[in-house]
Amino acid sequence: MDPRTYLPLPVTGPGSQSDPDGSPALDYLPIPTTMDGYRRPDLPEPETAAGCAAALALMDAALAALAGPLPVVLGLDHLDATARSFLGRALGDGEVSLRREAVGGRCAARAQETALAGVWIVQSLPADGGSGSEALEIAAAPSIAFGVWSGAGAPPARVAPGADVMNAPAVLTELEHRRQHFDPAAPAHVTNLSLLPFTPADHDWLGANLGRGPLTVLSRGYGNCRLAACALPNLWRVQYFNSMDTLILDTVELTALPEIVCAAPEDLADSRERLAEIRALYA
Repeated sequence: MDPRTYLPLPVTGPGSQSDPDGSPALDYLPIPTTMDGYRRPDLPEPETAAGCAAALALMDAALAALAGPLPVVLGLDHLDATARSFLGRALGDGEVSLRREAVGGRCAARAQETALAGVWIVQSLPADGGSGSEALEIAAAPSIAFGVWSGAGAPPARVAPGADVMNAPAVLTELEHRRQHFDPAAPAHVTNLSLLPFTPADHDWLGANLGRGPLTVLSRGYGNCRLAACALPNLWRVQYFNSMDTLILDTVELTALPEIVCAAPEDLADSRERLAEIRALYA
């Protein structure tokens, strides 16, 4: 089109004009303006690698693991403080962190994704306050994310609905029906609570009946995703917040492990390239 003959169309309708009569303006949720992405770790200087042969060997092992079958677990307890600090700086911190409470005879544990997706630092947290053990895990998700409900005991007793509870009982009935026919190989079934006519009493009642399991996850990307295992096996409460900490999506997922926790195959391939670049600095 010849720009000399183009005439812009006038824009009219709600929100396009001022409100001279004083009527309320349209109000929208604030749009997130920041996003966390890959940031290269604050790498140690090359000369500091001289006394960190064990840390460099672990980086080589992790690089080899990223090219083969996963998961692979590499112990870190043999590293001295200097080598452990070197490795921590070289790998950096990523977006996803997990914490598992002590349950079923297992001690509490936590996992922190490094700046390389699919490369995790996993620590056990003994109840007696001891140092526990530490490992570098190369996997789509760390080991503490699996077997969450093993030995967790009975689910919470059903709470009777009060007078203000409207739609939550029907949602819970559907979730329990689907859970009884759960297929681990099937895609996750997601119930979007944000789209349902839920009262505050509905949310409270559903939360009480779903209960809380032993695993919590925080994923920091475009805003935050906070994920908690429910007390009922294979059910997860997954909530998304924007960068201003406003809840924008509230869901319940029926799945063995929500995808938000897992590094995708292309993420693992990208991590291998980035780790190779980091390792080359200390050749």
